[in-house]
Amino acid sequence: GYKVGTKKYDQLIDSDPTWMENAEPLYKTFPGWQEETRKITVFKKLPKNAQDYIHALENLVGLPITLVSLGPERDSTLYH
Repeated sequence: GYKVGTKKYDQLIDSDPTWMENAEPLYKTFPGWQEETRKITVFKKLPKNAQDYIHALENLVGLPITLVSLGPERDSTLYH
């Protein structure tokens, strides 16, 4: 979302250049993880912070995330 003054918006109002100049993006940060994940094939074996991040994305978009790419290799894909 965005904040202009004290008001919050869920989307850009790109038709108003003044609004865009004053819009401050709102974002959420998440703790990361240092564990190797490329060989993980079961969601529950992901680091807790990775699981929490995926759940937060599911809540944000309102849909389940069923596939997670954990690296460039074909077998680095987790089905959730």
